[in-house]
Amino acid sequence: QNITFYLQVEKQDKQWYFYVQMEGSAAECEKFETKVSVCKSPNSDRHSICYNGKVCPIDIKGADELDAVGCGLNIRDAVMEKIFVVDSSNTDGGRGSSCGMGGATS
Repeated sequence: QNITFYLQVEKQDKQWYFYVQMEGSAAECEKFETKVSVCKSPNSDRHSICYNGKVCPIDIKGADELDAVGCGLNIRDAVMEKIFVVDSSNTDGGRGSSCGMGGATS
């Protein structure tokens, strides 16, 4: 089986959305589940959030449609600030840390 999955990360207003999409119909997506974890450290559950649930079809476009179908993880900006690690050695001011995001099983 040659199926393509995409991990999507989107920020809208003060909300972060993490979800997995699959190239296929809604019926085909029902055969799969995903686990998305956003955490500060892969060795600790502190400051971590996890979603176990359905995979979104590829035709879902953006956070508004995601809310309507109810799949994926939605995290407030204030919570993400506790999870992200600011890398002061990065000259462009980038930030970020992630662990265990994505993956799908049937």
